[in-house]
Amino acid sequence: NINTNNEGEIVISDWKTADASNSFMFVVNNTFDTADLDNKLGIPHNYKITYMVDEEPYQVDTVLSGSKIIPIEEPTKEGHTFSGWQNVPDTMPIHDITIKGSFIINTYEVTFKIGDEVIASDSIEYGAKIETPQAPEKEGHTFNGWKDVPETMPAKDVVIVGSYSVNKY
Repeated sequence: NINTNNEGEIVISDWKTADASNSFMFVVNNTFDTADLDNKLGIPHNYKITYMVDEEPYQVDTVLSGSKIIPIEEPTKEGHTFSGWQNVPDTMPIHDITIKGSFIINTYEVTFKIGDEVIASDSIEYGAKIETPQAPEKEGHTFNGWKDVPETMPAKDVVIVGSYSVNKY
């Protein structure tokens, strides 16, 4: 039953939910919200899931309320590991939601060798500047330097090779 009362408000009474288990009476003023009414009656609506990665919007999906939420595929980023989506509800609630995830920076191993001897080894974060160690002195030889040293740590373990040359007298 839909009527208007003395204050000009719409009155909806004896309204049954979608499964007919409950009846409601609503008094609706001029800010009538059909989605709110439908939610109370068990009528599903679409709501937004905003996926945020490192506090930045990544993707927005529209999902029907009450539907099972299957998170989107995890994003990838070179030199990083995704932490996973946090606080994902089983089903879509009757409001918009935000699901967050973030990246963790990876560390990789850098090894400095001369011949078969390891001079230094260290774990360095992806993208960090690589500092070369001082090569040990070797009598009668001159250190030629480290070959092909990346400026910053790549997304993989690296072995950097150095060499000596024999001094000529």
